[in-house]
Amino acid sequence: MNITRRTLILGALFTGVILPIFAWLMSYAFSQTVQQNFDDRLRVWLNVIAAELEVDATGNLIPLESLGDRRFERIYSGWYWQLATDTEILYVSRSLWDQRLFQSLDGTRGNLILRDGVGPQEQQLRVAERDIILPNFSEPVHIMVAGDASEIAEQVRAFQQLLWAGIGIIALLLVVLSTLQLRWSLAPLRKMRKDLQRLKAGQQRRLQRTFPSELQGVAEALNDVLARDESLVQKSQETAANLAHSLKTPLAVMRAGLPDLPEATAQEWRDQLQRVENTIQYHLSYAAHLGAAKFSGRIAVNDELAPLVTMFTKLAEAEGKQLEYKGAPLQWAMAKNDLQQVFGNLVENALKFAHQRIVIGLVVEQNALVVEDDGPGIAEHDYANVLARGGRADEQKDGQGLGLTMVADIATHYGARLELGRSALGGLKVSFRLVE
Repeated sequence: MNITRRTLILGALFTGVILPIFAWLMSYAFSQTVQQNFDDRLRVWLNVIAAELEVDATGNLIPLESLGDRRFERIYSGWYWQLATDTEILYVSRSLWDQRLFQSLDGTRGNLILRDGVGPQEQQLRVAERDIILPNFSEPVHIMVAGDASEIAEQVRAFQQLLWAGIGIIALLLVVLSTLQLRWSLAPLRKMRKDLQRLKAGQQRRLQRTFPSELQGVAEALNDVLARDESLVQKSQETAANLAHSLKTPLAVMRAGLPDLPEATAQEWRDQLQRVENTIQYHLSYAAHLGAAKFSGRIAVNDELAPLVTMFTKLAEAEGKQLEYKGAPLQWAMAKNDLQQVFGNLVENALKFAHQRIVIGLVVEQNALVVEDDGPGIAEHDYANVLARGGRADEQKDGQGLGLTMVADIATHYGARLELGRSALGGLKVSFRLVE
């Protein structure tokens, strides 16, 4: 999973958890504030009514006049007041009409009680009530004021709708801004990746862009590694060439002395000297051609193989064999010399073992070079041995078995796949598949 996707998933988890928790806390705080404000209004009306109560000279409670709020006059409006003693209802607001409010059973004289209640027509009410003692009045007066609790619910509902709409917009903005921020922040990494791809394709030899300070050190370190890699390859090439040159004279002297040896001994020495020379040639060629492979550009496989196809076709005809070539428009990021080494070794091996036919093809779907022959083939359990350095499945043929080994080394260097199998012609099928 890439960095962008991981960051967006973490951001989505944050948005999906933190924002809903924040919204719930805001909604809870708002609902508590609205209810407290509503209770404060009820408390004010309760105090107003208590202040308006009077007792006449005969000890009777004087009826209340209008409180100045039309809601207490409109029948079943949801806003009510009621005056009572322990034994009877004294007065009620006109809005109660023929209904009455039920007193709290938990009331204590002098204490203010705020609670939920039910009014006429099953209205949900918020009720404030308390007992007061009036001078010259024989009993405590129980005052009740009730308001329509739907006002609280409506305010909370409206706030929640606005809140969740805002949370949704914020979440969307966070996702969009996070995406834009990631694209902007990771742009230098994308540029570095493009440079590395161009490096791999051989279109440049160094990271050439200027990167932010956090990545500039990485780019410089990569360039240093590339420079050191080139230097090491060059030194390896020089070492291989020097070694080959230093061994030529001793080998020539030994070969010159072969006629003086008995024939059996001379033949044994001749075989061993040939083995040494082939090994030297292999390593020298390997060092010379693979050095710049990682920095090679893309080449047209058909065009580069055309001269070799012509040459091997003539060689096959000279040996009384038939070589068929099926080209395809493949483009490989591979050094020309390495491609020719692969092709030459595979076709030489096929010519060596084929009875009559060799079929060579470029397969676009597999991005592969395939060489098949109608020879004896190789048993499956010998595949690993054949690809091992110097390994051979048929010791009766000339050669030291280095051809396929070199192809295997080139395949490893390019991250390609070298696959052996049974050909439809009856012999060996070798696929060199470049993975890009």
